[in-house]
Amino acid sequence: MNKRYLIEAFLREYHKGEERAVHSKDLEALFFISGRDLRRLISELRKEEIPICSSRNGYFYAGSQADIRKCAKMLGSLSDGVNNSRMSLLSSRAPNVFGRCVIVIFPGGLM
Repeated sequence: MNKRYLIEAFLREYHKGEERAVHSKDLEALFFISGRDLRRLISELRKEEIPICSSRNGYFYAGSQADIRKCAKMLGSLSDGVNNSRMSLLSSRAPNVFGRCVIVIFPGGLM
């Protein structure tokens, strides 16, 4: 069976509701996957409209519509923060270092 569906079944059976959330490190160890792969699998499940939520306490299967709304609001806030950082970065200017010469002297001499 695909790990994605094993994770879904595990969360649905043993971690329904935020009060029963499980830390990502525990899921990573249990399913022998990296944090990056776990996040990818959770994202795929959510795209299939499987109600996998997350909070500071970890991942959990939604126990109510309120769980879904709270998680969606938190994800929206994260998205807003990333977008704000992106826009600030695009507005910034790289320093002009062309035409400058920098000499660094180390204890052993010039490098």
